[in-house]
Amino acid sequence: MPDYKNETTRVVYIRNSQGELVELSPGGHLETEHFCDHEALGLTQVAEAPYWEREVADTVLTSLSSTAQEVEINQNARVVLVHMITGTVTVRRNREDAVPVMRDHSSENVMFTIPVDTRTKRLMITGSGTCRVLQLREF
Repeated sequence: MPDYKNETTRVVYIRNSQGELVELSPGGHLETEHFCDHEALGLTQVAEAPYWEREVADTVLTSLSSTAQEVEINQNARVVLVHMITGTVTVRRNREDAVPVMRDHSSENVMFTIPVDTRTKRLMITGSGTCRVLQLREF
């Protein structure tokens, strides 16, 4: 993961690899998995490595109907955000006849969080309009 050094004379605040905001004193080093606009903060990038990607899948469903559209859950996903863009949406885990985890929500531009575990293999989504399904490693 990238390593940054504070070569300024002031304290800089940056997110560490656990996502916590930490104080980086002058002369201090920090490795982080999070994006850092190091130049704007006055930091020097000491080591370069791939950034950790929180997003594992992003799906936009248009023309929702009473026939369920299936969204496969990535094995690395731990949470799913369902962003309602227009219309209504009902979400069920794994099967069309399962108890809904989200039912007939109709507010536009609202985002719902659905935790997933290894038993959640897919989401079955019905409704009308459009929604976005964003799968994340963590929230």
